[in-house]
Amino acid sequence: AQKYFYIKAKYLPNTSNLKPNTPASANTRTILFYGSMESTANIDGYNYIHNKLFDEIKDELKSNDYKIQIVGRGCDAILPSKHDRIEIIGEVESIETAILQSSFVILPIFIASGTNTRVLETAMAGRALITTELGMEGLSSIKNEEIVSTNLKDMAIKIKRLMSDKHHCINVAGILQEKLVSSFSYEKFQSSLYTIMEEASTNKNLKVA
Repeated sequence: AQKYFYIKAKYLPNTSNLKPNTPASANTRTILFYGSMESTANIDGYNYIHNKLFDEIKDELKSNDYKIQIVGRGCDAILPSKHDRIEIIGEVESIETAILQSSFVILPIFIASGTNTRVLETAMAGRALITTELGMEGLSSIKNEEIVSTNLKDMAIKIKRLMSDKHHCINVAGILQEKLVSSFSYEKFQSSLYTIMEEASTNKNLKVA
């Protein structure tokens, strides 16, 4: 059998073909959690919101008149909400519209499931995000403490501030977008692909698959 001892690999960055919107916060007073509930990681995320996080922020949800919406296909796989401020919407025609109609997005992810493109979608939509270290999987350049939560109490504190301080909410959206657009924009992807194709055309030992 033929053996290969030296293989030169080139990697393309993750990307989104969405164009960045100006960072903002909708006046809907809606916190969005979205994703396919056919995923174990997302079911776990919903259970975390419903069974743990809600109790930490329920008073602020009420006093600020906020609600949490659960959006995505496969919502039949999750338990019905017993809280009046958690609404299970299910599948929608446009996820981008759902993000734009939210004040901000939460993604409590604790099970590895590959690169989380929802972070890119949220950033391009111009919305603030609160997630976990695993929620940023594949997007390691984002280490900002305003975006990544380390535990339940920390996540609750961050969410409470986003609910009560719209200026801060927009600022966090801007931080997220600024970091991601520079590294993971579609233009960056195109540039990287062009560079690899140019190198492949002049290097016979480099194969593009």
